[in-house]
Amino acid sequence: MRFDTNEKFGIETAKRAESFRMPYLHSHNSYEIYFLENGHSSILIDGEIIDVTTNNIVLISPNVLHRYCGKYSHERTVIYFDDEFLDIYFTPYAKKAVTEIFQNKALETPKSERGKISYLIEKLKKSGKDDLDGIFYILFELLASLKNCKRADPSPRYVNKSINKILDYINQNYQNIKNLDEIAANFYLTKEYMCNCFKKATGMTVIDYINSLKLQKAAQLLQNTKKPVTQVSLECGFNSSSYFCRVFKKAMSMTPKEYRKGIHTA
Repeated sequence: MRFDTNEKFGIETAKRAESFRMPYLHSHNSYEIYFLENGHSSILIDGEIIDVTTNNIVLISPNVLHRYCGKYSHERTVIYFDDEFLDIYFTPYAKKAVTEIFQNKALETPKSERGKISYLIEKLKKSGKDDLDGIFYILFELLASLKNCKRADPSPRYVNKSINKILDYINQNYQNIKNLDEIAANFYLTKEYMCNCFKKATGMTVIDYINSLKLQKAAQLLQNTKKPVTQVSLECGFNSSSYFCRVFKKAMSMTPKEYRKGIHTA
């Protein structure tokens, strides 16, 4: 693993056992490139479960909720960097070209290009600061050439095809959903069957997923507005501000007021 906190850049390789489970849905202020070295994986990104094979490169934009949710052993490399890193090494035009690639959640990589990508990633792992920008630029030129490659069916093979539709429905309506029966009825499923399929596919309960979306929205409102905590909780779909505060503290390890104070005093 290599990580340079001064340059806002990191690259990490890890092996995951079949039993590995990521405990929560999360986001970062960095861009991420997920490259599967071997095995099989699936990732929940912004309301869509994406099947990941060694033919894919997954692209995750800043502040997008995501979570590994597969159940297969695999080895992966993640490259991550933020806007400050791009500002140091790239012109505004080049930065725009780089970030536009992330409009895709995943790229299909032809077999003929995988060797080149693996070679560049290995060079990045071993590179010093002076070589970083050149290798990175070549990698993004290659990724840009793949951005129009048609991606195969993104849904994992073991997932009921309705799960991504359910995720999309929740993402669009989470602030107004009253109960689980409402979601299940919309897809002509029993609540029990829907919840079981959802947990199997994502590793999360439906309630935990909904609360993750609400908390992300709440964090944005706390950071960017002066709205009272009670109003924030209502706008995010929590009927009780006390329940909102409990859920927020459990997820963030601080109260909403402490979170807001920390943001504006950092």
